[in-house]
Amino acid sequence: SPAAGKAVALIAFVGVVALWALALSAGFFESESMPEGLGSSIRIVMILVSLTVLLSGGRYLLRHREENDMIGYVTLGTNDIARAAAFYDKLAAAFGVGRMMGSEAENFIAWATPGGAPGIGITKPFDGNAATVGNGVMVALECKDRAQVDEIYNLAISLGAKCEGPAGERGPGFYAGYFRDPDGNKLNAFIMG
Repeated sequence: SPAAGKAVALIAFVGVVALWALALSAGFFESESMPEGLGSSIRIVMILVSLTVLLSGGRYLLRHREENDMIGYVTLGTNDIARAAAFYDKLAAAFGVGRMMGSEAENFIAWATPGGAPGIGITKPFDGNAATVGNGVMVALECKDRAQVDEIYNLAISLGAKCEGPAGERGPGFYAGYFRDPDGNKLNAFIMG
């Protein structure tokens, strides 16, 4: 489980720090009873083991940021990969995110930051049939503030998106703007609070 993994990573980190503190405070590497050169060999091994433990634990923690993360990415269908790529390249750039994988030639592109928030992808359907829009399906793009909601909404409209409700207050503490991408997929830009 993610909680157990985090606990193991934390225990390993604390263990490495404690081991080094104990060895240094006890003068382990300068012991007169240790054969010449053995102290530096042990120190090198400890450094390598410590780095391995710390890097492995750090990688684990980056991959499992939050125990409640559930969505890794969302994929939307397109019938025109080049048009969709141009649209999402600009939309993702407004969030400071670039392409993570895929290309027009592969008929799949994903935008995300590895280890970051969930990403978004576009694809021509694998089965070869036309991409269609799911009624009731929507992707919500979380913004940092109301100004970014306005920016994303206006950018989408300028890129050919269809308005599904201009940016504005939708309820207490919920500000959002709704639009459909050039393929008809529904999205919104929003901020809570």
